[in-house]
Amino acid sequence: MDDDFRLEELASHHKREIFHCASRSIEEYLRTLARKQDRNNSTRVHVYANTNGRIAGYFTLSAATLELRDLPEEIQRGRPKFPLPATLLGRFGVDREFENRGLGSLLLGLALVNAYAASKRVASAAIVLTIASDASERASALYRKYGFSPLPSNTNRMILMMSVVRENLDRADRLE
Repeated sequence: MDDDFRLEELASHHKREIFHCASRSIEEYLRTLARKQDRNNSTRVHVYANTNGRIAGYFTLSAATLELRDLPEEIQRGRPKFPLPATLLGRFGVDREFENRGLGSLLLGLALVNAYAASKRVASAAIVLTIASDASERASALYRKYGFSPLPSNTNRMILMMSVVRENLDRADRLE
């Protein structure tokens, strides 16, 4: 990726109308709802954009809870009987012009790092996501590569425990 691009919060100068990706719902969300939901604190929209406002990709993060009964048994064991605090990776998209350059992996890594950092201040035991109905199998494969696994109660939803994110970040720090 060009050094001119960086991760930043969605702002009015970002050119949402020229963002095109494989998922129509991800595209439309960025154009029509992202600013409003960011302003009303429903989610935080993070864009990977250049100084001209061109968006190469984006993701959203927000707070969520998961019912214990919806989780795999190994996650349920030893936990209190109330909902599990989580971070929702709600929307995730890469512009078609920037596909096949590793941007999906970069953005997912940045989303995980941001979610983990926030979990140190506000408890979050997991990251959960829902795969858009019109998303490709490639998106599912990317999530699985990072350790996400389907929830038994809904195979379109995937989960990654924050402890796994921490272990991976610790391992990466040791390699540096």
